[in-house]
Amino acid sequence: MKALGELLANGEHLDLMRKLVHCIAQAYADARDLHHPEVGSDARTFGMSVYTFVWHRLEESGLVRVTSKEPYWFEFDTEMVASHRVTGPTPGADIHACFPRDREGWPSTVNRQGAFDFSPQPGVTNNVLVLAHRGDSATGLLDVHLCRPCVDEHGSLVRWEEAAVIWERGAEEASPLVTPAPGAEQKPAEENKPKPVVTPKKKRKKDTGDASE
Repeated sequence: MKALGELLANGEHLDLMRKLVHCIAQAYADARDLHHPEVGSDARTFGMSVYTFVWHRLEESGLVRVTSKEPYWFEFDTEMVASHRVTGPTPGADIHACFPRDREGWPSTVNRQGAFDFSPQPGVTNNVLVLAHRGDSATGLLDVHLCRPCVDEHGSLVRWEEAAVIWERGAEEASPLVTPAPGAEQKPAEENKPKPVVTPKKKRKKDTGDASE
């Protein structure tokens, strides 16, 4: 399993992610075209349209090979990537606040097959990523992040372990900024770890003198 920073340091990988953003933006435009509140369209139907259209656009692009049936995912280096629209508690919330908390919030979370299930899964691994996109029917696509879910000791997915912004509306294109989960301990790189200073113990000189008088 590679860290997101290592994955995206590869120029070809980053270029692919940015091309996929274009597909996602087109899917949001498609969903907005079909969004008509006057005949019953709402946030739920918009979300369903986005999900369907995103996978259609990704498959039609030929950039990645998408599975032929649900759960949909595609291979990316050594990882498997699912794609989902996520929402937060408030507009503009940090991506780490946009992880679903229960089945009502988002009826799925990632297991090794790329499917989603919040219940503990034996053998769940961390080689699944989520291309998490945010947007709405009024403004379209707002941002896209590549996120790695954190699997706890029980096999449940509990938060984004790390997230990298791939595209953000109004922001200049730059190298992806990878952010760990709030409060996550940062392990120092091996070469940066302080090395203990060992001072050899001085040997006491053996007393060979005669103490008798």
